[in-house]
Formats: sequence, C-alpha cells, structure tokens
Amino acid sequence: MIKFFILANFSKAIVIVLILFVIVKGIAIISTKLKGNPFTLFFASLGMQSNQSITNTFDEDLKKYLRKSNAINIFFYSIAGLIILVYLLFRAI
Repeated sequence: MIKFFILANFSKAIVIVLILFVIVKGIAIISTKLKGNPFTLFFASLGMQSNQSITNTFDEDLKKYLRKSNAINIFFYSIAGLIILVYLLFRAI
C-alpha cells in the first residue's frame, strides 16, 4: 500500500518541492533588495557558489544572497534527491 502511494504521488511531491524552491528563492531575492534583474539572479544562483567566489564579491547584499542561496540549494536539492531515491527504491521492489 505504501509502495503504491509513493509511486502514485512521486510527480506531485517533486512539483511541490519545485514550487516551494522557487518561492523561497524569490523571497530571498526580495529580502536582500538586490539591484538588477531578479530572473537573472535566480538562474545564476541555481548552481552552488564557492566560498572563494562569495568572498571576492564586492557587493555585501550579493554576498548575503549568495550565502542564503547556497543554503537553500543544499536543502532543496537534498530533499529532491531523497524523494527520488525513495521513489527508485520502491519502484525496484
């Protein structure tokens, strides 16, 4: 029963995680009051930024955003990976 529940609701879970990810990233962009195009900032921050590149950034607001963005990325990528792992494990059974 749990197997069928997980297999049936996998796509819904991934969509919910993606929607929450976009909302949280949008709130992070708005809360740091960065100048520029928010869509460019969003797409540029989908990857992980190294601590060296954050340290070499001159804009303090951008530094704060990149640190927040890395934490958000780690959290949501881990959750999505866990959902995919559970789905694949239950599919293999």
